[in-house]
Amino acid sequence: MGIPNEQRATRHLRDFTLYHLAGLKADPAAPHLIEPTEQALSALLAALDKREAAERVELNQQALAVRKDFDLDELTRVVELAVLGAVGKDRATSAYRAAFPRGLSALVGLRGKAQEIANSELVIVLRQRFAEIGERYGTQLEQLAKGSTEAEDAWKAAERAAKTALVDEQIARAELVRQLHSNRGALRALYPRNGRSVASYFPPSHSRAAGEPDAADTDEAPVEATAG
Repeated sequence: MGIPNEQRATRHLRDFTLYHLAGLKADPAAPHLIEPTEQALSALLAALDKREAAERVELNQQALAVRKDFDLDELTRVVELAVLGAVGKDRATSAYRAAFPRGLSALVGLRGKAQEIANSELVIVLRQRFAEIGERYGTQLEQLAKGSTEAEDAWKAAERAAKTALVDEQIARAELVRQLHSNRGALRALYPRNGRSVASYFPPSHSRAAGEPDAADTDEAPVEATAG
């Protein structure tokens, strides 16, 4: 029997701990170990729920940001075609270069606030030099650019929240593992020199060779795995 380390998946630790709790609840000599173990497990499961919820929000915000950025880029391409038509398809004219000083690809390659600022500058030029195009597309460009920035910012905030939730879950995993080690020490004190009894409170290892005793069958501390 080797207690998993905190790098193991939360659900693996959950199942391992539920098995362990069932054994503790069946032993009238070990009631003092039940509550702290349940508290550590509950904290971990709450952290798992929080992390998964945060990741769902992050995924949704990412999809919205990508969608809004795509819509803005598509309208910008339509506007560029309209400007090209107005200048006789000559990208070397001063009017075209005023609207797209670094070309279309540079503009649509931007994201978030940088793209919003560049599009605002484009709208100013459109209204000054291409009044009809500016009238037709200016307001929509501004709205899409603002919405794209807001979606990008929301995605970044959701990403930060998901990373924070992951760290909280990792801390909760470590707390539960420490509790499991503490329980093993307490059980060894209850049943000194009886490693098989202590081992019965924990799920059997499936990775040991046939005929090899679990680490808890002796009084030696098991060597913990270093990878999940």
